[in-house]
Parts: sequence; structure tokens; C-alpha cells
Amino acid sequence: MKSWFSSVRLRQILAASVAVFILLLVLDELENTDVSVAQVTPATQHRVASVVQPRAEPSMPTVTVLGSVESCKWVDLTSEVAGRVLQTSAEYQRGTLLAPEQWLLQLDPLPYQAAVAEAKVALMNASMALKNARAQYAHDSLMVQTAQAQLEHYQLLAKQAQQNLSHTRITLPFAGELIEIKAHVGEHIAVGQSIATVLPHQGQDIRIAISEREFHLLPPSVEQQTVIIRDLNNDVLGHARIRGVSQYSAQLQRQLYLTPSKNLTLISGQPVRVQLPLAPWPSIFSLPESSLTAQHEIWWLDGQHRAQRHALHEFVLQDGRVFFHWPDAVANLSSIIAYPSDALAQGMYIKPHYIAASTADATTAIHANKASHAKTSTHLADSTATEGSL
Repeated sequence: MKSWFSSVRLRQILAASVAVFILLLVLDELENTDVSVAQVTPATQHRVASVVQPRAEPSMPTVTVLGSVESCKWVDLTSEVAGRVLQTSAEYQRGTLLAPEQWLLQLDPLPYQAAVAEAKVALMNASMALKNARAQYAHDSLMVQTAQAQLEHYQLLAKQAQQNLSHTRITLPFAGELIEIKAHVGEHIAVGQSIATVLPHQGQDIRIAISEREFHLLPPSVEQQTVIIRDLNNDVLGHARIRGVSQYSAQLQRQLYLTPSKNLTLISGQPVRVQLPLAPWPSIFSLPESSLTAQHEIWWLDGQHRAQRHALHEFVLQDGRVFFHWPDAVANLSSIIAYPSDALAQGMYIKPHYIAASTADATTAIHANKASHAKTSTHLADSTATEGSL
């Protein structure tokens, strides 16, 4: 009997029976117990976005483009006389800005000084011959007329000799920039030989290359209009008149040619900024640049605070703001999302957080200072500018 109770199989059967009995008791107790299930409704989460109100502008903006000052032509400075170069001035160097009548080269004057002296002697002899002819012959005689003609001839020779002597000192007759030198000390210069290439300051043009999109923003009567010229520091230099517009489009760009005013002093090759007028819009609004996406779109909220997007086909970026025209066919313009991100979707419910326009402008200025020096035509919005904003 003892060996039967001590067997392993019997102990396993007894343990399983006790476990099944306890399980049946627990299941019976659970069946008789009423369990109430609570219905948990998740809290509604709204997306929050910083919203600004557009500002109506009283006047049209201008588009600022880069231009360069170019000379209409290059001038080859040539020598009127032949001779050996004895001396050059300190300003006879490439890149020097020369004033009018600035001397450049000095040729050997000795042969021309001898020619002047010889011409003076011949002139004196002709004058004496005329006096003798008048003393011996009648005033209307052929001998007197011949002596008079010889005197006039030697007067012209003396004048030419004196002029050749003055041409041994070569000067620049106008103001300009010396861009190439072609003669040096000790070299022999022939008549008509080029000694330098000069860019004159007079007769300059300002050339502007603008894109086709910017060109179509200009008014049809853009020619003959006067525009403001600024330097790269945005300081006003003067005014210029739009002289012509190239009708030839190369690489999706057009060329505009401007004539500077007479009191405007510019240097060839100098970069300038030109403020071009725009064709008038029926209504003008502006927003911070951060409101414009990379796809040239803005997001606004309708009456139910649903996000709607609108593509801007005509807009101008200026002074940290985007100027645009809002068509009448679109709903009332209000509640523009200041910092749109890629998470926005059409019709998404947005809880607006209204901020002042000055705050958005200041944020745009901070991001502009942190951006690279290369200016782009569009500015990407910063999605992390405001906590929890889109």
C-alpha cells in the first residue's frame, strides 16, 4: 500500500485533479459576476498653427534687379607722330582711372624741335621775300602774289611742325579707364600705332538681365521710364532712363539697357541695383516671407478653420515680405498660416494662434540672417518657428 501512494504517476494524477477543481471554482465565480466595460472616448487633438493677418498696401512694390555698367565701346589710343619712347607717366598702368588731358607717354622731341626751328627760318625768309617783292613790284603783280603764297605755305608748315612737336607728349583727351598698355620705354612708335586701350567714362550703359517671369511683371510702357539706381549697399546713386528692351530671349532672359543721367558718375564694370516698376494690380496685399512655401503657395483658414491653399502666380519679394494680388474669385483673405510645413493637408482642421505681423517679420529676418549669402527667389518656411505650429 505504501509503495502504491509513493509512485510518481499517482502524485501527478492527484495534483492535476486538484488544479482542475480549483479552475472550475474560479470559472463558476466569474460567470456569476457582472463585469461593466467603461466606454473611453479619446480626447480630440487639434493641430495648432501660428496665423497672421495680411496687410493691404497702398502702392505697388518695385522689383530690384542687378545690373552692370558697361562702356559702349573701347577706344584704341594711337600716336600722331613717330619716335622713340623716352618716358611714361606713373598713371600709365592697367586699371588706372585717368582724368581728361592726362599725359601718358613722352616721345623723343628733338627731331620735331629741329623741324620747328627749320620752319621758323623758312617762314622768316618767306616774309623777307614778300617785303622785297612789294618794294620792287606792284601790289597786284605776279611776283607779289607768288611771295604771298609762299609765306602762307611756310606759315602752315610752321604750324604743322609746332603741332607735331606737341604730339610728342601723348595725352588722353577724355576721362576713362586704362585697360591695356601697348608701348614701353625705349620702343619706337610709328605713326598711327596703338599705344593703349581705354574704356571711356562717357557713353556708358547699364545692362540688366531679367527672367521671363520678371519681364512679364513689368508694365507694357516700360521704355523711356526713369528708374532709381542704387549701389550694393542700397544707397541711392542717381537715376537712369530705360533706353531699350531686347526682344530676343536667350536662356529665358531678356536684356534691358539704361542710360544714366548726366550727373551720375559710374565706373565701367561696377555692379548696381535697379528698381524697376511693375504693372499695377487691382489689389495689393503683403505677408511675411515665411508664409510662402517653396511651391509658391500660401495656406489660409476658411470660416470652419479648415486649411486651404492658394498658389501665387504673381508676387514680389521685397524687404522681408511677399507682395501679391488676391483675386476676387477667391474667398475673403484672412488668417494666413505664418509657418506652413509639409504636414499640412487640404481641409485639415487647424486651431489658429494669432500673432502680430511684426513678430513674423522679426522671425523672417532672423532666418534670413542665418541663411547663406546666395539670394534665392523663394524662401522656405521654418516649421519649428513656433511650438506646436505647422
